[in-house]
Amino acid sequence: MKKWLIVHDLVAYKQHPDMIGKSSRLASQKFEEIKKGDQIVYYARKDMVVTGIFEVISERTQVENDPYWNDYPYGKSMTIYKIKPVAMPLKGYYLDFKKLVMDPSVRLDTFPRESRWGGYIQGRTCISLTDRDLLTIRNALSNMNYLKSM
Repeated sequence: MKKWLIVHDLVAYKQHPDMIGKSSRLASQKFEEIKKGDQIVYYARKDMVVTGIFEVISERTQVENDPYWNDYPYGKSMTIYKIKPVAMPLKGYYLDFKKLVMDPSVRLDTFPRESRWGGYIQGRTCISLTDRDLLTIRNALSNMNYLKSM
């Protein structure tokens, strides 16, 4: 089982909290490596928040002409995975990811230079996480010091 940071946005999460997707024309090799049983951290880039940790419950599949993602500029075919929640922040909150990454007492293997953490994410949809990073993020989901109200 692999662990991933999936970079999406809150609009996509609100439209489909049960799936992650990417235009089939732009699907990256890393995104296509995701497998059923993997765990993902759902990161919303513009808001710099984590909505929760999810388990991938389906193999990769295609969706055509989705009612929400139909006007995606790169085509109407989406590569998707179904997901289900595993660990979520308290109701009414998201995890303030920037605050977590910038905390000097927190070390994430995926972002060794915390001051440049945005550069590790920029332009990417799917980033491998270590077991340690996933545990750190999971623990932060219940720590009010890192939560941000919706």
